[in-house]
Amino acid sequence: MHCMKCGRPIGEQGAFCKDCLAVMERYPIKSGTKVMIPTPRPVRRSNRPQRKQRTPDEIISAQRRQIRRLGRMVAALLLLLAASVGVIFWRLYWERDMAPLGSNYSTAESTGPTVQTDVPRETMGQP
Repeated sequence: MHCMKCGRPIGEQGAFCKDCLAVMERYPIKSGTKVMIPTPRPVRRSNRPQRKQRTPDEIISAQRRQIRRLGRMVAALLLLLAASVGVIFWRLYWERDMAPLGSNYSTAESTGPTVQTDVPRETMGQP
């Protein structure tokens, strides 16, 4: 038989285990009070097979595999971080000399004389 309150296995001596009876004695009730007796809880039994106990050598080898796996993950993250920093460095320092978008043409019409760029500077302005 099982305790009607907590579900622990007990002998045929009563409906409640010793622990539950001790708790109930601390909070007595008047005689003639209606009391609902709970329905017995089903005993839970696992359908899963028990895990095999691992030896210390198996535990150590599993931990080593996990450490290697974590080391590879850290190395990959560091490589990704280095690549990201490299791209940011390249964008900030080597592309700053490049003309910004849209600066390779002009939309305004010039009203003054045009200057030829293929003529050397010394000959400009001389007839």
